Amino acid sequence: MKRRLALTAGALVAAVAFSSCSSVETDAVVATANGHKLTESQLQHLVGKESDGATVRNLVTTWVQVAIVTDDGTPVNSTDDLKARITTAQAALNAAAGDQGQVSYEKGLTDADLPYFCLEAIPYDAATVEGQAILDELAAGTAFADAAVKYSTDTTLQKSGGVVTNTSTGDECIAKDSFSPDLAIAMRKAGVGVAVPAIVDLQGTKAIIEIRPYAAIGEGAKTLFNTYGVGLYLQGLYDKAAVTVNPRYGRWDGVHGAVVGLSGS
Repeated sequence: MKRRLALTAGALVAAVAFSSCSSVETDAVVATANGHKLTESQLQHLVGKESDGATVRNLVTTWVQVAIVTDDGTPVNSTDDLKARITTAQAALNAAAGDQGQVSYEKGLTDADLPYFCLEAIPYDAATVEGQAILDELAAGTAFADAAVKYSTDTTLQKSGGVVTNTSTGDECIAKDSFSPDLAIAMRKAGVGVAVPAIVDLQGTKAIIEIRPYAAIGEGAKTLFNTYGVGLYLQGLYDKAAVTVNPRYGRWDGVHGAVVGLSGS
């Protein structure tokens, strides 16, 4: 399975501050992207004299990425040209993939690659209250935060209105890899969804858990999912792109969206 990227639009930006360029004797094609060409004469304006292979590949990578996103084959003859094209590409990504974060988020647990959980939970004393009774109250219109104050056996979750936060950073969405794998399994089994609470049994501890509505999470948290959504959109462009690279400069790795050495690095 291809690794899905988690890129911001800014990840298109490779280093473009290079020293003066050595001359080239030909105008061979360095790379093509969906029919657009980067030639050695264009590369001459951008690559520094005695630049190492990694620097050159980073530059060619940036050109390929920008050409794929913008579908613009206008020659790039200066670092200013490239910077302007990067800005255009960033705007195009934001416009085309602006809602992808919410789309991905609202897939909930069905998106196995989603990197964060934004949860709210009410651990409760199963000896004194029925979980279904709490679910019934929520279904009748009781706010999750009010139910957390009323029923939560965890004082921290009482104070947060049930919002599960990273205890170290205070972030309201938690990286999935920081949870026990059993949590995702238990939530899936219980039928937890976005704004869909369910009773989850965590090794004997009962809790009402739901994925918070997208509208309820903060802007900082939304940025995490927008970044993820843009990455999915960008990977889709890479998957469909027709890219070639002159072997002198490396090869195109569509999974990672980069020009790499012939050895793969």
